[in-house]
Amino acid sequence: MGLLSEKYDVLLAEHEESKKKISHLEKSIQNANNKCVYLEKANMALEQKLHDIEQSSRKQNIEIIGIEQLPEENPMQIINKLGQLLEVNSENVEWASRHQQRKTNDKPAPIVVSFKSTNMEDRNVWLTNRLKLKNIYSDAITGGSQKNKIYINEDLTKHTRELLWNTKNQLKEKFKYIWIHNGKILVKKSDGDNSTWIKSEDDLRELLKKSQHVTSN
Repeated sequence: MGLLSEKYDVLLAEHEESKKKISHLEKSIQNANNKCVYLEKANMALEQKLHDIEQSSRKQNIEIIGIEQLPEENPMQIINKLGQLLEVNSENVEWASRHQQRKTNDKPAPIVVSFKSTNMEDRNVWLTNRLKLKNIYSDAITGGSQKNKIYINEDLTKHTRELLWNTKNQLKEKFKYIWIHNGKILVKKSDGDNSTWIKSEDDLRELLKKSQHVTSN
């Protein structure tokens, strides 16, 4: 009985020691998990900041879509001709450049136009006057054979473009207004409501949840 009692005490001590080790390991794992969550959030915040900086660097740009690409073209001459048709000033255009030709379709690559940073108003006038493009086609600019519709948009990063596409697809049935302004994706449910800025996929998911919750109630 004394031997059994002694062994029992040893087992009990070992059990208590094991519980302490398990508890310590659980705390270590929890701390590691918390650190991973923190690092993941910090990384996401850093990525968002980089996206914002990249988009902000394009704030003086516009993108012109639909103009036929001809051999030996001069983008600045194209912009000057388009500016005349739109009755807007092109003197403060700093540079204009055709993007690399797209390989996925037959559409011409867009032309990016950058205005001098001291003349942002001219860039905004171009965006406002794009409504005059309704009856202007590519052949009137280039003299080429393609009669493409021409569009003027803000110059968006790949991240912003994809987020805008997802926002339109997921919110178009629930929100009356979805638009882009100075690189910011804004949505408004109906007239008189405040607009909401969609910065990330998380913002989009959160807005969808709120919208579904309101609908279910």
